[in-house]
Amino acid sequence: MKMEKRLYGRTLVCYLAGELDLQAAMFLRQDLEKELQAPMVEQLLLDFSRVTFIDSSGLGVILGRYRQVTDLGKEMAIAGASAAVCRVLELGGLGRLVPFYPTVAEALPANAGGQLDGNDS
Repeated sequence: MKMEKRLYGRTLVCYLAGELDLQAAMFLRQDLEKELQAPMVEQLLLDFSRVTFIDSSGLGVILGRYRQVTDLGKEMAIAGASAAVCRVLELGGLGRLVPFYPTVAEALPANAGGQLDGNDS
C-alpha cells in the first residue's frame, strides 16, 4: 500500500493506494497516530479512490483511527471508496460514524485553504 499526505488548511488528506491488508494496516496505524497528534490537524480525510481491497485488519485500523480522531475532538471523513470497498466499510459500521463523499474535492471544507490540483479526486 502507498500513502501520500497533504494538508489543506486544517484537513489532513491521506491518499491511499493498493490493498489495505494486515501488513499495510500496521504501517498505516503507526503513521496516522503520529499525524493526528499535530494541533493544526482538525479533520482526517481518507481518500479510498485507489484502494483495491480492504480486509478486517484494514477495517480495524480505520475504526481505531476514528476512535483516536473523536477522542482528540477532531473529525473524520472518507472519499472515493469503490462500491466493493464501501460495502466492507459500511458492514464494519463506518457508514453510521463518518460521512462518505464521492470525491476529495466534495469532502474538503470550503475554508480548507488549499487548492486541489488535477491529480486529486
